[in-house]
Amino acid sequence: MRGDITDLPRRLTLKEWLDLRPEPPQCVIDNLLPVGGLSILAAHPKAGKSTLVRNLILSVSRGQSFLGRQCTQGTVLYLAMEEPESHVINEFRKMGARCEPIVARLGPIPKAQIHKVIAQDILEVRPILAVIDPLFDALELDDANNYARVNAAMKAILNIARHTNVHICTVHHTNKSDNRGGLSILGSQALAGSTD
Repeated sequence: MRGDITDLPRRLTLKEWLDLRPEPPQCVIDNLLPVGGLSILAAHPKAGKSTLVRNLILSVSRGQSFLGRQCTQGTVLYLAMEEPESHVINEFRKMGARCEPIVARLGPIPKAQIHKVIAQDILEVRPILAVIDPLFDALELDDANNYARVNAAMKAILNIARHTNVHICTVHHTNKSDNRGGLSILGSQALAGSTD
């Protein structure tokens, strides 16, 4: 007996697929952060990740360049779940922030509600970029090295990005090894594997 087959990708022949002329991907930052994508900014603890991401947030909210690449101007949603509220606010003041289109939640969000909060905030705020700092606070995990569980948790965030056409940038730590690239990310390789 056949089950109901709905909501599946189209089935195409290779010729049909090659005849498609999709639009080139749009990016929040020129050739770096794709619309509807997911990224991880990772470095050792206290290396300046949160400061760097706040500069990214200001650049996008102002439509300025970031690290030599042009940003699309738009609203940014910032979930800063770890640092004290006063520290985050003071850092934005020191960077000259005034009335840029930035909407933030400062403070912890229960993990059982995090995906619902992210999705709802994106639908209500309509940002072009959402930043989650830190990543592990947005994942319902009891074992960060379990590939299957990490993969499922990351895909839940990626699906939010894809369905809302928002780029979600996450902030995360690297491990203590001398590895570079995806191998240096703390936790399962599913973390790096699920990003754009």
